[in-house]
Amino acid sequence: MNCIYCNNLVVKDGVRLSAGEKKQTWYCKHCNKYFRTSLEEEEKLNNINFPKILILDIETSPLLAWVWGRWKQNIHLEQTEAEWFILSWSAKWLLSANVMSERLTGRETMNEDDKRIVKSLWELVNSADILV
Repeated sequence: MNCIYCNNLVVKDGVRLSAGEKKQTWYCKHCNKYFRTSLEEEEKLNNINFPKILILDIETSPLLAWVWGRWKQNIHLEQTEAEWFILSWSAKWLLSANVMSERLTGRETMNEDDKRIVKSLWELVNSADILV
């Protein structure tokens, strides 16, 4: 069973009697939320495989190059002083309030080293079914 808020796996947290109907209570360890389903809904939800949808924003540094003009430039590779690199990223699962993010430290920015945040971003993107 997946969480209705963040689509991660949930654990059962007991059965409650609500309005004369037995309802299963679920707890999501990822987003720390509870929700209830009727026993019929539980069977239906277990048969549906919801995609994990990740909403993602990536901020990059500018590309630095030696150029002669501002407009309509074809910049050769040898004119490039420094390639772009990722400065920060921010993401959230669809229907989840939890926002995740990473940014470079000052030292990493000066060294143009984005390996640490790219690794964490890759792990997140790799677990998603759909990226937006």
